[in-house]
Amino acid sequence: MFKEQQPDVVCFQETKIDESKVDEYKTLLGPAYPFANFNCCTVKKGYAGTATFSKEKPVSVRIDFPLNTEGRVLVTEFNSCIVVNTYVPNSGMKLERLKYRTETWDVALQQYLHALDAESAKPVVWTGDLNVAHGDNDVAFPKKKRNKVPGFNDSERENFGLLVGGLGHVTDEQKKKRTLMVGRPGPTNEELVQPPFMDVFSMLHGNGEHAVADEGSVEGVEGEEATTEAKETKSNATESSSSSSSSSSSSSSSSSSSSSSSSSSSSSSEAGSSEAVSSEAVSSEAVESETTPKRRATFWSYRFQAKAKDNGWRLDYFVISRRLRERVKQCEVFEDYHGLSDHCPLMLEFAL
Repeated sequence: MFKEQQPDVVCFQETKIDESKVDEYKTLLGPAYPFANFNCCTVKKGYAGTATFSKEKPVSVRIDFPLNTEGRVLVTEFNSCIVVNTYVPNSGMKLERLKYRTETWDVALQQYLHALDAESAKPVVWTGDLNVAHGDNDVAFPKKKRNKVPGFNDSERENFGLLVGGLGHVTDEQKKKRTLMVGRPGPTNEELVQPPFMDVFSMLHGNGEHAVADEGSVEGVEGEEATTEAKETKSNATESSSSSSSSSSSSSSSSSSSSSSSSSSSSSSEAGSSEAVSSEAVSSEAVESETTPKRRATFWSYRFQAKAKDNGWRLDYFVISRRLRERVKQCEVFEDYHGLSDHCPLMLEFAL
């Protein structure tokens, strides 16, 4: 994929690389990506972690997010933007980390993103495995999964809506009735007239409204594959390019004319999901057919034939500062690359 799309920046999540092994992986993507930065978990061996590769040398690299002992947030600043590579904690199969995730982690990360966005004229590009399906159309069998599995709890979805907006709050009655759908939880338009950030894929593709199969026509399971932390590492890549040429990097890079980013996953222990930015147009083959609509997911469990049954989740995102909106060209899922990992690549392209 990297050879085809030539991203300028590539971001990996769940690298599972300890600090002692970093030097071995700095050349993972070859000479095209000479700049590699890692944030490793310091409290548990072979756990979590993020890495960003880039063609262009970052202006700065930060790992100053306050809850970063698991290496989940890596910030690389480029001439054109600030890339925030993130691997959001999973709430756990028994939701044992839900309280930490929603009341501590989400709150701290929102404050951090707001501060980054305010301190620079450069737009923020927040990307990675965010471990949440925001809209009802972002997961298969939503009625069966709501408030029962990690990644699809009202509190997780509402928190995400505080950043990118939503269709309305989840009421107490709705929380009790798990089968009552809520659309895209979050503040109403009246309460949050202009959300500070934008979910790019949702902005371009109507939050999956035009690419979702009828739930009743899909055979599958009730979400027993619920989003667990993938055993494989994930990688995200961001690419930016000029009008005359394109460049790619593992972190974020900038160019004069346009850039695109995508996220993909890999089966190797070194990379799980990735996001890249490229100046080249995405093939129409990446867009689902209107006659045979499919759910635009980025994650399918290896269990229960989830991929074959279209039992997927949209967990990987590109979320951008609103001031970058007019420069966005495309954001696509590369489903054909699924199989090397339980995640597939996601790409964002924007003009510089």
